[in-house]
Amino acid sequence: MGAGIRMVGGQAVLRPARAGCRVRIEADWTATGPISEALKISARLLDGAGQPVAAQDVAPVHFTYPTTAWIPGETVHDVYDLELTCREAAGPYTPLLVLYRSADGSEIGRAELQPVELRQSADAGGHTGP
Repeated sequence: MGAGIRMVGGQAVLRPARAGCRVRIEADWTATGPISEALKISARLLDGAGQPVAAQDVAPVHFTYPTTAWIPGETVHDVYDLELTCREAAGPYTPLLVLYRSADGSEIGRAELQPVELRQSADAGGHTGP
């Protein structure tokens, strides 16, 4: 992805939530060398037109493990929960992870994961996964 960070694994899973739906994105990152700047991740869920329907911008591991502390070669597991209102239309949604600089917001790299499928459920018009 750049800046000495490589994504070595990732997936998105649809999970039930109290009021609506939740897509959990899991990512495994590794530092290929020392990282000298604080980076953040924008986890997004895109509809079929490429428009974001949910997003979360965070420092890694829920703001507890900044990229400047990562040890080259280690794998860092991170999780991002994106809440949906269930007003979104049924269909595929693409999880997108964007790595960017905290200081100025400039993008370092991005990765799209396999789409998740939202579909109308029989109860209360909500969405469920496969």
